[in-house]
Amino acid sequence: MTGMKPKENETGQRERLGSRLGFIMLSAGCAIGCGNVWKFPWMCGTYGGGGFVLILCAGKIEELLP
Repeated sequence: MTGMKPKENETGQRERLGSRLGFIMLSAGCAIGCGNVWKFPWMCGTYGGGGFVLILCAGKIEELLP
């Protein structure tokens, strides 16, 4: 990891979160988002929606192609 520098703003200082509440909201959003990424396909597969997940993934892959 040598050579990696933290992102700096125009004044040369590192960016910081504005408040403790901002940090808590950011952390909760990341945790909830990551949980949903894993839970949604699992729940669909468990309750008979596996075909929907396959079509959804195929559509997302198609969006990425030029």
